[in-house]
Amino acid sequence: MTGVQTCALPISVKRNTIWASDINLWQDAVKKFPYSSLIHKRLGIEFNRKGEYRKALYEFEKAIRLNPDMISAANGMAFTYQLMGLEENAISVYQKILSIDTKNTQALNNIGNIYYKMRLYDKALSYYKKANTSKKGNSEDNAKIYFNVGNIYAIQGNYSLAIREFSEGLRINPYDIRAHIKLGDKIGRAH
Repeated sequence: MTGVQTCALPISVKRNTIWASDINLWQDAVKKFPYSSLIHKRLGIEFNRKGEYRKALYEFEKAIRLNPDMISAANGMAFTYQLMGLEENAISVYQKILSIDTKNTQALNNIGNIYYKMRLYDKALSYYKKANTSKKGNSEDNAKIYFNVGNIYAIQGNYSLAIREFSEGLRINPYDIRAHIKLGDKIGRAH
């Protein structure tokens, strides 16, 4: 080994450790750029993926302190509360987001998801419909919203509306196997 290779070895080992996981990578970035709201938000997302919710909340809070207009960090915080089972906290944060951006599809859809989980289907339906009207287009997110609405109509026994919603979602995303199965089930029940 040459002298240059010997000197570079510790640096390579350290870089490999940093790149070993997404959390290590973003923690290293936070050390280098502690005032970057975007980096704190990304670290919060990675902590969420690993189920480290308290650490995720800390990073989302830090991102929001650094950039109070960062709605994506607030959405991350609210979703973390949701994952922790703290639905009222999540709804509170989502409502704050909606006070700034009334058409925030993510907040509207996630509030709908919370109410769906609580079996408050009329409230969930209201938020899903708002989410769908605020996000015009043919994205995969739109398809999921149609599927959510279809699920509620099916639970309520309104199979013709459920079929319509599942069909619209499948028009946007024809590869969603669960939606195909649900659509087939609802067609069978409607006849």
